[in-house]
Amino acid sequence: MPKISEEAKQRNKEQALMLIHRHSGLREVEIAEILRLERRTVNNYLKELEYEGKIYKDGHLWHASPAAASWLRRFELAADEAFTLYLAARQFVKQSDKQNRMALSALSRLAEVLKTDLPVGDQIFRAAQELRQRKKAPGYEDIFSTVVRAFLMRHPLQLTYRTAQGYEFNTIFQTYLIEPSAIGRTLYLIGHSSHVNELRSYKIERIVTAVPDRSQTYTIPDDFPGLDILRNAWSIIMGETTQRVELRFSKKAKKRVLETNWHPSQGWEEEADGRLRWWVDVADTTDMKPWIRSWGDDVEVLRPDSLRKELKRTAKQLGEMYQLRPPAERRPYQWLYAKTDRKDRDQIHLLLYHLIDVGSTAHVMWQTVFTDSFRRQIANLLGVTIVEAGRFIAFAAALHDLGKASPAYQNKYAPQWLRDKFKEIGLLIAPAHYNSTTQEIPHATVTAWALPPLLVEYEAYDSKFAKKVSAALGGHHGSWPGSYATDGIDDSPCPLWDEMRRDLYWELRAVFPPPPITTKLSPYDLNRLLTLLSGLISVADWIGSNP
Repeated sequence: MPKISEEAKQRNKEQALMLIHRHSGLREVEIAEILRLERRTVNNYLKELEYEGKIYKDGHLWHASPAAASWLRRFELAADEAFTLYLAARQFVKQSDKQNRMALSALSRLAEVLKTDLPVGDQIFRAAQELRQRKKAPGYEDIFSTVVRAFLMRHPLQLTYRTAQGYEFNTIFQTYLIEPSAIGRTLYLIGHSSHVNELRSYKIERIVTAVPDRSQTYTIPDDFPGLDILRNAWSIIMGETTQRVELRFSKKAKKRVLETNWHPSQGWEEEADGRLRWWVDVADTTDMKPWIRSWGDDVEVLRPDSLRKELKRTAKQLGEMYQLRPPAERRPYQWLYAKTDRKDRDQIHLLLYHLIDVGSTAHVMWQTVFTDSFRRQIANLLGVTIVEAGRFIAFAAALHDLGKASPAYQNKYAPQWLRDKFKEIGLLIAPAHYNSTTQEIPHATVTAWALPPLLVEYEAYDSKFAKKVSAALGGHHGSWPGSYATDGIDDSPCPLWDEMRRDLYWELRAVFPPPPITTKLSPYDLNRLLTLLSGLISVADWIGSNP
């Protein structure tokens, strides 16, 4: 057999090494078959790689040495290829708002390696110096280095994570992907979190502590789609289902919009007046909203309706902030009443205050009435911590009377001065505007009807779970609404009702931030939870209604 060149030998060894890196243990015969080489030749390559410390043998299986992954193989680039590294470095530096020693060292070394007659190395060196000027964030560099090394070595991380609302929890996290996001100039870890036993994305700045478990390793599942997991994300918030976001851009912004391919799903058409109708299908709009707002008055949200309403509220708040018009005395939902004084019907207790009263009462009951063992059981059912379960209970309790934001109830006891105010703000409460069902429906049944779509839209709750929880809240007066009790309810002749219920929902969400609930409960466990909710809210409503 003719002797092969040293170059061919090195190439074959590299292929063998890369093959072993990609698989969790391979037999010598398997490597020979895949590479189509003589087994004796492969045996020689493996022995050399083992001597070089790049692989090791466990029984009959060959594995990549963990230490071998710490350093990259040398490679050569043409000048134009090297320039793409400058562009990547420049983009990284522009996105980084904190100093990063690991990245600074890498860029400096890269600049040294790329020293030629062409200015590529100098430009990368200048990018590194710009990174050096970034402020130092205490703890950030250590956490960055820890999570990156753990990801490369496939070590699970013991994380303490602080949410945007300021709540902390612990989790064992297996990182499958580290993804930069232009929103917030940050990085996200995407992977499996033991906290919810689901895939999650965690922002690196919100990681309080990160400790690698070097005694353990994990394998990224074969069915993990890699970067394709973000196919429905605008930036980082992923999901299987999408919603269409449709925008209208002004004529002056049209050219700038079309210069960039913002998302794989985008589409557009020019309208008769020269404006641009543009759309995209994304899983979530949270990380898209800053981009939309950045276009100012050159863009109008057409759908979804919830996003349009949110941007309208933002526009109103900006108008008040900059004193473009006098601040409104109150918003419409702030006029709704929950109760009237039996001795003086002109005296009312506002609905918003009553909802907060009952939510706070339920939260105190959760903290002081129930045993630790019982609270732990409920938290385990929900798949959250005890603290998070308390917030869920308080949030659910606060929503119990959301149905009082309805024409039937507000027409029932409203004093004349309040009726005049309703007329002034355009709120229709007269029965003539609505069908007979809507005129007479109990407010608790309205809660069971109006709440499920809000829980699905804003909390991403499973629709069946949202309906069951809403029915339990609607049963706080002693009986749950029947299967067909909500049929025929329709207050759409006055769209202000839906807007006010959403406003109340967001007020309560700010006071009692609900945790994500993704656990699938068995029928038995779900009934336990729903019974608890109805009973607890009945008592909390009674206590919270006392003067």
